Amino acid sequence: MSTSFYRNKNLTRPRKKQSLRQHRERIHRARLVALGMPADQVALLTGKEARQLLHHPKKVQQAHAKG
Repeated sequence: MSTSFYRNKNLTRPRKKQSLRQHRERIHRARLVALGMPADQVALLTGKEARQLLHHPKKVQQAHAKG
């Protein structure tokens, strides 16, 4: 192979894929449900809102604590 192949890292850079993003979002939603948030409420969240809530999992857990 030529040396430019090794020097130009942009040609070998992996690209973000939609299926992997959907997989990550499913995992995020499952984590929110595990923290005690109702599943129907989690289903209404956008991906950005779900990620924002996961920045502070203890707050989510306290907000949806059963008791």
